Amino acid sequence: MNATLSNAIINRISLHALRFLCVLCVKLLPLVLVFLPFTISCSEQAESRYLNHLFSIYYGKAKDDPLGSVGGIAVDTQSEEIYIADSSNRRLVVFNKNGDYITDYRNFGNLPSAGNVTIGRDGNVLVTTGFSPLIAVISPIGKFIKHTDLSVTPDGVAHPAKIVIDNEGRYIVQDIKNLRVLVFSDDWEFQYQLGTKGAEKGGLLAPAGLATDIEGNIYITDMKQKMVSVFSADGKFIRRFGTPGAGEGTLSRPSDVALDSQGRVYVLDSGRHTILVYDSGGNFLYEKGGFGNFDGAFNSPYTMMIDRTTNRLLTAEPYMSRVQVFKLDVEKSKND
Repeated sequence: MNATLSNAIINRISLHALRFLCVLCVKLLPLVLVFLPFTISCSEQAESRYLNHLFSIYYGKAKDDPLGSVGGIAVDTQSEEIYIADSSNRRLVVFNKNGDYITDYRNFGNLPSAGNVTIGRDGNVLVTTGFSPLIAVISPIGKFIKHTDLSVTPDGVAHPAKIVIDNEGRYIVQDIKNLRVLVFSDDWEFQYQLGTKGAEKGGLLAPAGLATDIEGNIYITDMKQKMVSVFSADGKFIRRFGTPGAGEGTLSRPSDVALDSQGRVYVLDSGRHTILVYDSGGNFLYEKGGFGNFDGAFNSPYTMMIDRTTNRLLTAEPYMSRVQVFKLDVEKSKND
């Protein structure tokens, strides 16, 4: 077969192939036009499903020093340093605002470990385990100062877990042993107990997350009732909100709560692996997150806090040994 005949055959085959591709494109074009907007919409929905993830913290000093079962998290509003209670490694780990390791604290007096952490108004660090009546007070440079002992409280010995501090310097304490919330003055004088034991309005069955707003109102998540109860600064019940369930907009295991600078309420649901957002009146707005091990998603998150000065939200996932840091677009959220 000479070269001229071979070229003619090749050209004819190429022409048929080109015609076939043109016909195929014409037939597929309507389908592309139909599904392209749907694909873009799904992509936008997937993007908007998650919070604006800044970074995650998995390790301490180096990659051969992974975090263990992370519990409480706190941010020093002056230095913006991040404190993480790493209970299984019996330490408090400190990072700068970018997530870079600074140091470990391991001396908590008679406490064997750090389960929760709070930064006091004086800059000192409060550490609890949830298994002892003692609260360890350590300096910002990690020096143990003293214990605050909650062995003597009304109705028995308290085992403090999470602690939040209101605008007046009062301590609101989750007593995990007795399933109650106690309020103390700024010098640790007992003031009152929030709510009653029970499922009625104003009652608490399994209080977990704590937060306060700028007016001094106290927000408490209840893991059994699957709701959020709100009390005034003087301990009076105001309202409760949240819908128990397993679908979007419902609460399954509300483990923590926080408020942003605009007064919106964020509820961490460890059962549904999401963060639900409510307005200041307790009306559901939207939710973020979803189950996953990748950054931005959640796997049984348990604790959360919002630094209102930097509009950052932090979550801790004990099973993932991970703390995630997100940036809140508060102005955009305000207009939603």
